[in-house]
Amino acid sequence: MNIKKFQINILAVALLFVWASPVNTAMTGGNFEVYADAFNVVSTVSSTGGVFTLYDTMGEFGVTTSTGNTFTLKSGFQAQDKGVLAFTQSSNSIDLGSLTKTAVVSAEVDLTVTTDSKNGYSISMTEDGDLRSGVNIINDVLDSQVTANFEEYGVAVSGAGFLFNDDQAIVNGLAIVSVNGGAVRSQSTVTFKAAVIQETPVGDYSHDVTFTLTVNP
Repeated sequence: MNIKKFQINILAVALLFVWASPVNTAMTGGNFEVYADAFNVVSTVSSTGGVFTLYDTMGEFGVTTSTGNTFTLKSGFQAQDKGVLAFTQSSNSIDLGSLTKTAVVSAEVDLTVTTDSKNGYSISMTEDGDLRSGVNIINDVLDSQVTANFEEYGVAVSGAGFLFNDDQAIVNGLAIVSVNGGAVRSQSTVTFKAAVIQETPVGDYSHDVTFTLTVNP
């Protein structure tokens, strides 16, 4: 029996950041950054007690925000918000290798996010079309599990904030991750899976996938 084999490549995993960062005036030196400068009037009046002396200052009152075409100006310590959003992926492409009808093949992409957004973040994904080689396609998984000796293709998600861990077809706007609150190097993993049958045409199958990161409103 002739078992057909072919190559599958997942190409051009693109990143899209949706985030508006305010313009900050920062003081830096060595291993520190003071990203929100303050304007104060120092008083010689002090309060003492036990082991401390507290000098009075005047300023940082009237907490408010002013905006213009190219700037956001915030006053008051309570209003300071740096606006951090960083998104990295472990690979820009993955190779599922040669497939046979006897096994499911898989490959992973790790997505790592850092943000100080109090509302957290979400990740979704889209594709530019089915996994394909010319006019031939690999069918999307329909039963939540990519199985050997069935022609199926899909993804599963694990790690921080995963929204499903069974095998799902990639559709435009597929929500895969949602995390509440700030995050430091929060990692989620997307596993691509594929299987074929005897009649699947030989070819190099590929498509483009886009991951989209947004902060939650």
